Amino acid sequence: MISNLVRRKAIWIPVTAAIVVLVLLWQTAIIEIMFITRFDGPQEGNAIGLSFDDGPDWGEEALISTLNDTGIRATFFWMWEKIELLRSEDNERFERILNLIEDGDHEVAIHGYFCRGSQNPVSRFFILHEQENIGDLKTRYYELFGKEPQLYRSHGPRAGRQFYNSLKNSGLELAFGSLKYQISITAPINIFVEYFQSAKPGTIICAHDSRNCATDYGLAKQIAQIVPELGEIARNRKLDVVTISELLRVSKMLD
Repeated sequence: MISNLVRRKAIWIPVTAAIVVLVLLWQTAIIEIMFITRFDGPQEGNAIGLSFDDGPDWGEEALISTLNDTGIRATFFWMWEKIELLRSEDNERFERILNLIEDGDHEVAIHGYFCRGSQNPVSRFFILHEQENIGDLKTRYYELFGKEPQLYRSHGPRAGRQFYNSLKNSGLELAFGSLKYQISITAPINIFVEYFQSAKPGTIICAHDSRNCATDYGLAKQIAQIVPELGEIARNRKLDVVTISELLRVSKMLD
């Protein structure tokens, strides 16, 4: 009798554990999120994607101007709270940055609502704040820029059924970037040079040119100084440096 109970428990423990794991996976939607996340573009072409997080930043005026002179195009993932902050500080400079973005045919994409991330790991990873409804953000960006955004990159890691549903309903693509080519805020500037020298076609470089709610962090101005060298590397390698949306459009055409 006792041995039968032991055998039954031995069977039900792994079965129960498996059910719990499946429920957690469904609730966090991690499998679905990983499936739709774009880490790279197609390798069949000869282009890489360059992106910058945590903007807008006043230093982007110098950075984008230099990118335009060099013929490098990029995607700038901006946070709505910071857009409002910079517009209130100096709307004329903000308008100049927008004009430079249009002149260089760059792209503005969505990086979430808040420029201050929660320090609570559970909140940071699993909870999507009501004000960060992705569909609402898409509408705000369209109304401000006159162009419908194509991409979303969360400000910090995100998971959960609410996040997944909000993202799917928005119609935006989740573009994380190549795992091998993530440039942190504290990384030395010359890491850009190393990445441009080694990046394969299809690579999406994810970098930073600002920090949280700092309106003039200074990093964008430093990056601007090495952009001519990046342009020379790209020309020598016959690489086109384009926006992420353009890189992914090439991918869809190949499909």
